[in-house]
Amino acid sequence: MWTFSDHADLLNEYNVELKGPFNYSARDKAGLPRDWYDTSSSKMQDKSDKQDKNEKLSLVYDRLASIISMESENSSLNRPPR
Repeated sequence: MWTFSDHADLLNEYNVELKGPFNYSARDKAGLPRDWYDTSSSKMQDKSDKQDKNEKLSLVYDRLASIISMESENSSLNRPPR
């Protein structure tokens, strides 16, 4: 059975990029997902996803830096004086 991922794999294998203009309404009625044939829509989504991931990672990084700072302060309290 032919799948959407097979189509994408074939395009990648032969280094082919489909170019518009595309009849979006007709393709939507046919049930073709836009990211299957229009790489610009998937690139925009990928860029948005990447930005979201970067924002989430930035929050995690900030939290970790805060925890490390607190742990460092706590560990220095328990050290014997020199």
